[in-house]
Amino acid sequence: RGRSGAAFEMASAVTSALACVALTVLATSQSLLVEAAKARGGGKIPYDTSAAVLLTEALKLGIALCTWLWQRKSLNYTGLESFQLVSWPTAAYAVPATFFIVQNNLVFLALSLLDPPTFQLWACFKIIPVGVLARLMLGQRRSSVQWVSLLLLSLGMGVTTTKQDSGAGTKAAASVALGISVLLGSGS
Repeated sequence: RGRSGAAFEMASAVTSALACVALTVLATSQSLLVEAAKARGGGKIPYDTSAAVLLTEALKLGIALCTWLWQRKSLNYTGLESFQLVSWPTAAYAVPATFFIVQNNLVFLALSLLDPPTFQLWACFKIIPVGVLARLMLGQRRSSVQWVSLLLLSLGMGVTTTKQDSGAGTKAAASVALGISVLLGSGS
């Protein structure tokens, strides 16, 4: 392996680390920013959440277009060779896009009903059935550390929910239950 191979591996490791940090910051900042907005708005989200979803998607589109333009010269296939604005293959993208719109709006509903720690914990719920089903149905092996982490995640969810239920009134407990239901139903 030459210098260029080692440099490529180092650049790949740095890129992976930066992507991991960026995803962590993005995943945790949404609930904290919404909570800060609720605190300034008297307990309610003081802006139109549909507009927030639209602006978020527009920002992601802008980032994707900039990345594509930056990499376009080095790509063998640009994606534009057979692209038609009005066609069935293009229209098929409207189906998952519609699901993302609904899911993102449900996330804001859940954020309005839950505090950030409860939201983050229950947003990770999908990890548990995926881990168990991957073992049962696909035969994927899990290490002891992975099984313990799934157990700890489950216990954390139970403790947080129990703490919320015992310390809150009936209306607050119903709000937490609805928020958790929204998260589980939306797949977030």
